[in-house]
Amino acid sequence: MAWAHATAIKDVLSLVSDESTKIKIIIDKFDAEKTDLRLQRAKVKQPNIEVIQSSKGDTELPVSAASILAKHSFEERVDQLNEKFDVDLRNNVPESLDREKLPYLAKTHFKNILKLLE
Repeated sequence: MAWAHATAIKDVLSLVSDESTKIKIIIDKFDAEKTDLRLQRAKVKQPNIEVIQSSKGDTELPVSAASILAKHSFEERVDQLNEKFDVDLRNNVPESLDREKLPYLAKTHFKNILKLLE
């Protein structure tokens, strides 16, 4: 998740061409050390960029808006997968799904899914 945050932040910052602009980034805090390390590796840590990791990040309007947009995108994707694979991901557990479809519907590196695929 730290990598995803750093990558997304770097991608958005690439759209900002003026390095003299002060930028404030607020993200939900989940693993501050890993996130800081990833932000440094991605060269996001710069004098004009302030990254705030807050355990109450969702109290900030931009963080709440991003959360709503992410949830909407997630729900749309679930709908697409349900239709494409003729399943109901909201009301089924992995054990009830066709094993051949699991790699397209689940995170196959999770222990419970690996066990089903054996």
